[in-house]
Amino acid sequence: EFCNRLSEKLGLEKCYILNSLSEKNIVDYSKNGFRLPTDVEWQYACRGNKRGYRYGDIEETAWYEKNSEKRLQEVKMKRANDFGLFDMIGNVWEWCFDLYDEKRYGNYRIFRGGSFASEERACGATSRRKSFPEFRIDDLGFRIARSSFSGLK
Repeated sequence: EFCNRLSEKLGLEKCYILNSLSEKNIVDYSKNGFRLPTDVEWQYACRGNKRGYRYGDIEETAWYEKNSEKRLQEVKMKRANDFGLFDMIGNVWEWCFDLYDEKRYGNYRIFRGGSFASEERACGATSRRKSFPEFRIDDLGFRIARSSFSGLK
C-alpha cells in the first residue's frame, strides 16, 4: 500500500495489484513505481559488488547487538557498501516481496539482513527469516526499490 501511494503521489505507475489475501498480491515489474525488492535483488544490493557474507567489517558497516546499545540507530552512521547503500545489514531486518515457501508456510514472506538486536552471525547478505506480512516488531522495516524498465517490453 505504501509503495503504491508513493508511486501515485510522484506520478509513477503503481506496481502492486493488492488482494485481501496477502499471498495473492501481484507485482507488475514492468511498471516504473516503487515496490519491495525481491529476495535476489536485496542480496545483490546488500553485497554491493562483493562476494562475501558482508561487504566489510561488521563494526564499520552494521549496528548489531554488541554496538547498538540495543536500540535503532540513525541511518548513514556506518560505512556504505560499494553501491552507496547504508545499513544493508544490521539496524533493522528488511522485508522482501518473495514468499518464503508457499506450500509449507503459506503467506510468510522473507526478511533479510539482521538488526540492532541480532547476534553478529545473523547480520549478513544471506541471513534471512520469515513471518506473516502483518508481523510488526521494532527491529523490522523495509527498503523500497524502483522498477525502471523504460524501453523494455
